[in-house]
Amino acid sequence: DRNPQMWDQLNASVPFPKRLGHPEEFASLVLEIARNGYLNGHQFRLDGAIRMPPK
Repeated sequence: DRNPQMWDQLNASVPFPKRLGHPEEFASLVLEIARNGYLNGHQFRLDGAIRMPPK
């Protein structure tokens, strides 16, 4: 179930850009990681700078 109010609040909490990520954006990063042989040992945050509080 999708609660529209919850999704609106979550979208509004993303600092930049003011929206949740699109699947294509996540896929693009995965492809770049797989293609780039010079990358190693790095942690990527693809989250629009949002930080979820602990439950």
